[in-house]
Amino acid sequence: QWQESYINYMEAMKKFNEYILETKVLANQIQNASPNEEISQTIEKIESIKAESMQYIKKSNELRP
Repeated sequence: QWQESYINYMEAMKKFNEYILETKVLANQIQNASPNEEISQTIEKIESIKAESMQYIKKSNELRP
């Protein structure tokens, strides 16, 4: 069970890394005055990635013996 918990936590960290990278993309879009539609799409993507990361963390916690 611990192994499954760790695997899920590693997946959560991968998603969190993706979240950080997309946040950098958003910062660049804001700095470069990208169209609002692009910014909105990036924000939605960031929120989705964050939710996925949280789901992996929750699953990891549930799998602990």
